[in-house]
Amino acid sequence: MIVIRQAQLDALASDRNSNFRVLLTDALASAAGKHSDVAMSSFVSRIISDSGMFGLFTENQIVRFGTITAGRFGPDPAYRIPKAALAILTVYGQDPATKLDRYQSWAAGAQAGDTHAAIL
Repeated sequence: MIVIRQAQLDALASDRNSNFRVLLTDALASAAGKHSDVAMSSFVSRIISDSGMFGLFTENQIVRFGTITAGRFGPDPAYRIPKAALAILTVYGQDPATKLDRYQSWAAGAQAGDTHAAIL
């Protein structure tokens, strides 16, 4: 019988989380350009935190949310998601892929000057 101690499980989880943060940081830097390590670390933490509030839990969903947000707002940990985008991200019962598709459409429209594009 193989016995795995809780400390070993915790170490594996910590390593996986660390690897994901590196992957996410690289993806966000690619989307928003290189910025200071402090700003990027704070931005990564905020993206991980915010994604859970919007029902985005898988690594792919978090990375996609982060890259859309970084492309729209830059790696500013104090970013504020406008009401139009919040209306998209907080729809109850909508699957994450649809939320992210609509959020991406909103972000593309907002960059072009149409901040209500994805709500219609």
